[in-house]
Amino acid sequence: ISEKSKLKSIGYRTFMGTGIKYFNSKNKLPNVTHVGVEAFRSCWNLKKVSLPKAEVYKSTFEDSRRLNTVDISGTKKVRAYTFRGCWGLENIKFGNKLTWIGTESFKDCKALKKITIPKNVEEIRYNAFMSDTNLKTVIINSKKLKAVRTDAFKNVNKDVVFKVPKSKLEQYKALIAPNAPEAARLVVV
Repeated sequence: ISEKSKLKSIGYRTFMGTGIKYFNSKNKLPNVTHVGVEAFRSCWNLKKVSLPKAEVYKSTFEDSRRLNTVDISGTKKVRAYTFRGCWGLENIKFGNKLTWIGTESFKDCKALKKITIPKNVEEIRYNAFMSDTNLKTVIINSKKLKAVRTDAFKNVNKDVVFKVPKSKLEQYKALIAPNAPEAARLVVV
């Protein structure tokens, strides 16, 4: 698929379970605005994807174990299970349109060490980053965060550090502490 392709939508389970590695030389589909449920689920050879305008849906990349780098900077919501079981995921690029991180969306992303939560995120859902055992740094740029749901950060690295806006330190401590390891620290960005 050419990077200059006019392709706008990738449907339900389009590449699920295939050996797909590349779309084009940059693995970039700049015109795609919709990626359907399970579209790339269990694509074990896929390592890098750039969908900068796309809205991604439930389980889009679930169990794509070698997936390492993703640009979904145009998405408004990371829906349930989107990256669950992506063991190799290290680099994810969100944009400021992102408002919501869904249930188990990053569960079992064992290689994820650092995540930056953009400025418009209002909610982090249940078990969102659960069992991301190497997650050591969570930078929260949002001043709009209203909810961090049950076990959102359960079983992440026990020494995880949350970097939060100074004006939100106490409020975010109350949101995050019950849903993160006991030794987790909150510091000002």
